[in-house]
Amino acid sequence: MKPIRRKTLSLALTAACAALLIPLAPAQGIPVDLSNWQVIQYELNNQPDSNWALQPGNAAVLQTINSDASLFVSDFDAAGQEIRGTFSVQTSSDDDFIGFVFGYQDRSRFYLFDWKGSSQTFGGLFAEEGMSIKVVETPAGTDPTFGDLWPTAGSPNVTVLDHNNVPWSAFTEYEFVLLFTPGTIEITVSEAGQPIGQFTSNDSTFTSGEFGFYNFSQGDVLYQGFAQMGVPEIYCVAKENSSGCTPSIAFTGFASLTDPAPFEVSASELINQAYGTLMYGLGGRDAVPFFGGTLCIMGPRQHTPLQLTGGNTGTPDCSGTLALDFNNLLQNGGTPGVMAGSQVNAQFFYRDVTHLDGTGYGLTDGVEFFILP
Repeated sequence: MKPIRRKTLSLALTAACAALLIPLAPAQGIPVDLSNWQVIQYELNNQPDSNWALQPGNAAVLQTINSDASLFVSDFDAAGQEIRGTFSVQTSSDDDFIGFVFGYQDRSRFYLFDWKGSSQTFGGLFAEEGMSIKVVETPAGTDPTFGDLWPTAGSPNVTVLDHNNVPWSAFTEYEFVLLFTPGTIEITVSEAGQPIGQFTSNDSTFTSGEFGFYNFSQGDVLYQGFAQMGVPEIYCVAKENSSGCTPSIAFTGFASLTDPAPFEVSASELINQAYGTLMYGLGGRDAVPFFGGTLCIMGPRQHTPLQLTGGNTGTPDCSGTLALDFNNLLQNGGTPGVMAGSQVNAQFFYRDVTHLDGTGYGLTDGVEFFILP
């Protein structure tokens, strides 16, 4: 069999993947449905239990009681995600803690972002106005106590990672952005679009875990407008190749415009010594017939430079692989129209000249991911 010439393959793949390079506005992320979240109530024996009242549409919740510390915890893992939302205090009658948790493992282990409206000493312990990021780790099977959650300085069970002295004000809507990736925490709090608190903490106590709202001794707090930029997700169906293998797509890391760490999209079980490309698009998922397999990407589509699958030489087999650092492309101008917040869907398309269907091409399954800042 004659070897495949790169020029011929390039023309064929270009024709198959041709698309207008149309810049798209950033995606708004996935709205968060709060209907399956759970209440975690701590009994500190000072105040009544909380009341987390879901609002119509299940996209907002109002905590109405001046209560002991309580969480309203998500049904998803927040690792590798950018989560956005707003919170506001709907009363001027108190000045205590609002905030959120993330990396939630269980009742005794999580990251805590708490925000105090004004400084106050209670029970001999001092809570200073402002925002704090804390690591909460109480002994297994025990809940945090008042002595863990009230003092700004922390406790033997609570480590403070960062703090500022910016208080919250009643009847003011604040926006926040949380970016939680393994080893790095980035939080920005803004008022009317202007940042009033920005934190970057390097800590790997928890590298995964759920997200939730936090309330302590503060009633009438509205949490709403939340959206998540999800972790990469594999979907769709790959095409079995001429050697009887079903190739698969995989990923490591997270897609980011600024993070120097790679976001590698890879494929295995490909035909050896063949050329392939990563197709990607900003239009979402698809599942339509394409060269004897399934096209997993809605158009318009773009594709990356051709790569050789490598593997064994000689007889065709399944030893070929492809790998691409998508962050390298992002950060070096190789992905026109892709920006922070974009949802990207991708799929490898490669040469399989001996396939019995006569198309001469193979396809992996697809991967969907969001571009973080």
